[in-house]
Amino acid sequence: MKRAVIVHGYKGKPETNWKPWLKAELEANGYAVTVPAMPEAEQPIARAWHDKLTETVGQPDADVYLIGHSLGCITILRYLESLPENQKVGGVVLVAGFGERFAQYQAGNHDTFLITSWIGSASGNIATTLWRSARTMIRTSIFHRLSYLNRSSAPKR
Repeated sequence: MKRAVIVHGYKGKPETNWKPWLKAELEANGYAVTVPAMPEAEQPIARAWHDKLTETVGQPDADVYLIGHSLGCITILRYLESLPENQKVGGVVLVAGFGERFAQYQAGNHDTFLITSWIGSASGNIATTLWRSARTMIRTSIFHRLSYLNRSSAPKR
């Protein structure tokens, strides 16, 4: 059975935004879906998030699909980096990831995610407006992206 793990972002929760919708959509199409509450979401620790994702996924294989939002993207990438070289997963969807402002985290030398400068640089009103606009696009495209990753065995809508 195909499995999907949805990893929320900084200060996120499994029951907020588009995650419940996507969980229901995937379950209706035959996926077993897990949306873990990541530890200390208000002050995330990289190792704790990695460990939680590792525990949640269990044995990774070609039937596991990982979907991350924001800080969940970095967590998934770190998780993939920790897998043996020949280990494969079915696919990965990264929603609203980020990069250059987290260069220190990318070096892997920090326990925290170093997010204060990134958060402080965004205007709340602009971020909210962008999120509301992007939410519609996210809802209509994530399922299609998952289907594209494995066309030969993707469930039909």
